[in-house]
Parts: sequence; structure tokens; C-alpha cells
Amino acid sequence: MAWHLAHEIGNAVTPISTMQQLLEIQGDDADARQEMSEVLASSVRRITRLTQQMNFLSRDWDGKSGETASISDILEKAYQDANTFHPGKHKPVLHLDKTSPWKISGDTKALRHAFSELILNAIQANPENPSVTLRVADISTEGHQRLTVEVQDAGPGFPHEVAEKIGEPFQSTRSVGLGLGLTVTRKIIENHSGQLDIPHSDRGPGIIRVTLPFTNPANN
Repeated sequence: MAWHLAHEIGNAVTPISTMQQLLEIQGDDADARQEMSEVLASSVRRITRLTQQMNFLSRDWDGKSGETASISDILEKAYQDANTFHPGKHKPVLHLDKTSPWKISGDTKALRHAFSELILNAIQANPENPSVTLRVADISTEGHQRLTVEVQDAGPGFPHEVAEKIGEPFQSTRSVGLGLGLTVTRKIIENHSGQLDIPHSDRGPGIIRVTLPFTNPANN
């Protein structure tokens, strides 16, 4: 992992170094400054996301401490976070019923990051027409009430080999990044007594499902 991490940091730092040198040469050109500013901002976002991933990957949760927050609020903020790291020209469309009454407890900052990784993954599945659908429902499994959140993208779906390795580190279909997004998400979800999986294909392509304990709205 150390090699992968050093390589990714190097990939992000190189443009910063290049832009710093170009600023000394073309600093008086407004258009050039704007272009360089965008490159610098992209590199900073890349390093910021990597730092967040490593921070959450190194932590554990006992599942007992933390806050209680609305799942709708967490998902909406996670969508905003994902947009921050989306470099595309087209703003992603979010489909979410914001009236969901359910709440979840735990490290809400970590849970927000977990969902932001899933949403960003969904956005990147179809960057020319980014669209994310989030479905929230409560289910009963083995006598226990659980909350499910399905994240569906507008892409062609997961290749079979990707679906089999979901959540494994350094597994990615893209040429940039460490492929840690789903790894971090899985760790956060499982440390909150939850589960991350890909439902059967008859639910539609490009779906990832998260199952978590929830707080009954009738008790609040």
C-alpha cells in the first residue's frame, strides 16, 4: 500500500510543481492564470480526497458512540461532497426522496464520507450524463429491522469481474486514483454493523446496496 500511496501522491504533486513554475513565466496572462488555477484546484482536491480515504481507512468504530442524524440529510450532504470531487462539466442530477423519516446512529461524518464515495462512483460511471438515484427503504431480515440505501448510476453496470471484487483495495476500472473508494466505504459500513453488496442484476444495472441498522422514527 505504501508504494501505491506514494505513487498517487506523486501524480497529484507533479501538476502543482509544474503550475508553480509556469506561474513565474506566464503569471501576467489572465487566461493562463485561470487554466493553471483550475489544474492546481484539481490536484488539491485529489490530495484532499486521498487524505480523507487514508484517515477513514485507518480508523475503527465501536458502533455505540456518535450522533443520530437523518439519512436524507446525510445523503444530501454526501452528494454535495461528491460534486466537489467531480471534475466534469455537467452537474450530476440527484434523484432522492428527501422526506425519508429514518435516522441512523454512529460517526455521521464517516457515514457521510462512505456515501459520498458511492455517489462519486455513480457519477463517474457516466460523466457525460451523470445521474444518481438513491432509494431508501426499511426491511425486516431475520426478525431485525434494517435500513437499505440503493445507489444506482446511469452507466452500463458493473462488469462481472468488478462485481466479484467490490470493496477490495486497488481495484478500479479507471486510470487515476488508488481504487480505495469502495474499500473505505465497506470498512465504514461494516464497522457500523452494516453490509455493502451488489444486488442481483434483475434490480437493474449499476446498483450498490448498503444495509444499516436504523433508529425507528416513532421513537424520536
